[in-house]
Amino acid sequence: MSFEVKEHDLLGRIGVLETRRGRIETPYMFPVINPSKLIIPPKELKEKFGFNAIITNAYFIKKNFYDIAIKEGVHKLLDFSGIIMTDSGAYQLLMYGDVDITPDEVIYLQEKIGSDIAVILDEPTGSWPDFNEGKRKVDTTIARARESISLRKDETILWVAPVQGGTNLQLLSYSAREMDKLPYHIIAIGSQTPLMMNYRYKEISDIIVTVKKNVSIAKPIHLFGAGHPMVFSLMVALGCDLFDSALYALFAQDDRYITPTGTLKLENLKESICNCPVCRKFSPDELRALPKAERERYLAEHNLYVALYELHNIKQAIYEGRLWEYLNIKMRSHPRLLSAFKNFKNFTESLLTHDPVTKLRAIFYGGPEDVYRPAIVRHRKKMLSYIPSHLPKNLLLIDYYSIIYNNSVNRFIMKLINKNKSLFQKLHIVYASPLFGVIPYELSEIYPLSQHEIPDQVDYEVLKESINFILTYLKQKNYKSIIFYSDYDNPFSESLKLRLRDIFPGISITNSIDELSTYLMNLGVLNE
Repeated sequence: MSFEVKEHDLLGRIGVLETRRGRIETPYMFPVINPSKLIIPPKELKEKFGFNAIITNAYFIKKNFYDIAIKEGVHKLLDFSGIIMTDSGAYQLLMYGDVDITPDEVIYLQEKIGSDIAVILDEPTGSWPDFNEGKRKVDTTIARARESISLRKDETILWVAPVQGGTNLQLLSYSAREMDKLPYHIIAIGSQTPLMMNYRYKEISDIIVTVKKNVSIAKPIHLFGAGHPMVFSLMVALGCDLFDSALYALFAQDDRYITPTGTLKLENLKESICNCPVCRKFSPDELRALPKAERERYLAEHNLYVALYELHNIKQAIYEGRLWEYLNIKMRSHPRLLSAFKNFKNFTESLLTHDPVTKLRAIFYGGPEDVYRPAIVRHRKKMLSYIPSHLPKNLLLIDYYSIIYNNSVNRFIMKLINKNKSLFQKLHIVYASPLFGVIPYELSEIYPLSQHEIPDQVDYEVLKESINFILTYLKQKNYKSIIFYSDYDNPFSESLKLRLRDIFPGISITNSIDELSTYLMNLGVLNE
């Protein structure tokens, strides 16, 4: 087995997972297959939709198709030539409290039926475990994982180590660390389905990052029961490479129509809001008029197209280094998703560790959550230890909006530099940015400082954080004199002026180029 990362952004990765039956490009969603109810035949999932890997339940196969599966194999049973992952029955154990299969039998069964990716029978803790009971179940799962190693005979199968602990991050960390020590190819996060069903996306974000921090970056991470396409970008951005979902079929059975941002009851769909093959073929009225079985089939197809569309958009965002911008849009499709996005402030160190320093595209301002965007946090950390080469004691602080909207100040600065060769030994020029806080002139052409776009008014949280950082920076650098120039009226510059006057009583503030020249002459930083 090999897992090679091709591109990455935030904690999200585009990678290639090698299996004995071919490659899986991550991020990837395994469609869940119920052998007893094939709404869409697995063969069509590969040939028509491009899904080269699916997941089914080994325990369900044992209960209903044991003889044929043992004799002919799971690939012939499902008529699927691609990669088949089999779950062990742990979900049924979580839901119903018992399964009629042992951990040893699960290993034997999956090898005999020819699973390409197989999962041990873990003991789920559930989403909200009591610590003592949860610890017992985690230890049981770890013990089973160790014992299963000696039972494995087929070395070409990729084995999955399930991590348990639910919302108890202490148990989860312990489980992840112990599982990571063992010779398993994929780490999976279990017991999340109840959280997904209750829209507990903030807790899920904590769980994913906790696991990510405690396992090797060389191993892909699978999230069981990932659910709706509207949460895919969140899961990928936090480090999930693989996930599975049965919603495309379950929702179709209930006449539910998946969209990239939510779900509609088919009875309430009035307009054609999708351009997939199904929606090009049928109007909402025509879709409703189909017989139940036919309607269910077409709805399942539509739901799969939406999932594929979402995965392609996420990959494109990763390629362009714009996954944060994509999250800024997607996380506003549900209040609970927005809560999870705001929770990124607690993941700063993990994001800084993995997020690329440079990217292909400019940064676009998206909202108050940008305060803890990795590029912003990284820049501010650097600025607190940054020392200009000539250590000038005089500061010219220029409102960044004046740079954007007024060419006269840009021309003045260029003229100033050209006519005063020793200028930077006497004067430090810094832009006051409502996004980055401070941008030293000598660094202003470095990514992303010159490659970002902001509106003419940022959110209050961003404004407040930026001004506080500017003041922290100025206090730390201990400039002898400060001049603040701003000729563009906006809440940022007005608020900054008030704070500057309050903290630095001797500051000079102006909106006039002529007056600025006079201030600089009086400081002795100009030749004439």
